[in-house]
Order: sequence, then structure tokens, then C-alpha cells
Amino acid sequence: MVRRSPVERLRAPQGRARGLGGFRPRGGRLGGLNLTLVLVGKPRTPFVRAGMEHYAKGITQKAALRFREVKSYPLRKGVSAQQARSHEKDRILKCFEERQVRVFLDERGQKLDSRQFAAWMGALMAQGRSRIAFVIGGPLGLAPELLSEADMVLSLSPFTLSHEMVLLVLLEQIYRSLAILHNHPYPK
Repeated sequence: MVRRSPVERLRAPQGRARGLGGFRPRGGRLGGLNLTLVLVGKPRTPFVRAGMEHYAKGITQKAALRFREVKSYPLRKGVSAQQARSHEKDRILKCFEERQVRVFLDERGQKLDSRQFAAWMGALMAQGRSRIAFVIGGPLGLAPELLSEADMVLSLSPFTLSHEMVLLVLLEQIYRSLAILHNHPYPK
């Protein structure tokens, strides 16, 4: 039996996109919504991987979801955190597709509650912008110059969270937003 990483198991097959027809559909995938999560480093904590699987299962019923891993740059003697983030920045920029909305997660970013986040996603879809990439930095965070490439810089909390916890909270909020857009009782 071939063992696959949790990220490989969670990649959703690419389906045929359908027209949105409003952003409160009755069921199925949300107007061809295509979500990409770009992660610096591999999630290693078992409860985070279990949470990824749990939320990804619900998300992929309503949207396409895939994970792109960017290898974190190792800190060695003579390599500063700034140099490591710069190397990671170059790798991150290669992950984007054309016309993708770029959302970078950073503690200094814009703060939205769950309903505002869902409304933001719905507004993007109403504009025909259904391809969204969320970028989660590694333990060193994201290079400051990378944030200028963002369509949105988003903060999930005023707390500083580990990159693995950011992944888990983001997946839960995406799932919650899709439930709100589908008028599903989950967020209540």
C-alpha cells in the first residue's frame, strides 16, 4: 500500500466549473469556487492533520480545495531569518495561478468576523473571481516585501498563532463561510 501524506489525500479533483447564479446556492459546489492553500512547511502535529482531513472533507463538498506545500528554508549558521524568508518568498510566488485572488495570513492584517469573511468570499464570487489562494507562512512568518503582492492581508486573531494553528483555524473559517453562503445551520 502506498502511503500518501495528508496533503496528498486532501487534494480535490478538478471539476467542471458551473455558473454562480447568485452566491446562495441550494447545494453542490459553490459556483466553481477553487481554493488553494499555500503552506510553508509540512503540518506534522497529528491533531492538526486530523483537523485538516475533517474540514477538507466538508469544504470539498462545496468547493475545490488543494494544498501546495512550499519547503521551508532551513536556518543554518550564517543564514538570517530575513534571508530564509526571502528564499521562501521566491518559492511562494511560483505557486500562484493567473487571475488568482491572493490572500496572505499575517497577524497585522485585516480582521474580519465569520460573517464578514463569508460576505467577502460571496462578493468575490459575484464578481466572477472564484479562484482564491490563501498563503500561510512558516515558523518565521512571511517576508514583508511579499505582503505587497497580496490582494488582501488577513489576520485570524490578535494572538500570535503557530503556522499549524493558522492552517486549522483558516480551514474551519472557510468551512464556516461556505456553510453561511449555503445557508447551512453550522455557523449558528
